[in-house]
Amino acid sequence: MPGLRASRSGERQDVSRRSELEAFLAWLMGTSNQSSLTSFGSARSFRRRTAWCWNVALRIPVTGEVHDQVQVDGIHVGSWCCLIAVAGEHVLGWQWCDTEKKAAWAALIGRFPAPRVVITDGGSGIADQPSTPTTENPLHRQRRELPGQQLRPAPKP
Repeated sequence: MPGLRASRSGERQDVSRRSELEAFLAWLMGTSNQSSLTSFGSARSFRRRTAWCWNVALRIPVTGEVHDQVQVDGIHVGSWCCLIAVAGEHVLGWQWCDTEKKAAWAALIGRFPAPRVVITDGGSGIADQPSTPTTENPLHRQRRELPGQQLRPAPKP
């Protein structure tokens, strides 16, 4: 019939993105390798289609809850350091920085109400926060004071 044209329905971007994010999180948190996620074809296709997921900015809402204790520590990732504050089983926040220093700790701790006490590893920077009393984790103190002691002795040959 003259005048009839074939049409194609467009791909819904929101549905595609949701599928890509779900697959990305399943891979990130699971034990599967990228090539086993068959809906994307090859591992290379998976990486190409989910590359945007690495740029998702996660936000932890500030509840205003005052915690009795907050544990803080820094994790070094390459040349960066990620400072993390945890209360019980919940992450309160994190701060990326180049080193554990006073300004970075202040930026992290300033996001939520001051707890009764902050538990640290005894590292530098956090102890200088005037508004919050700090205490060192006893395990870290023991490791520092008894440098010759090993918590797990080396296996005997």
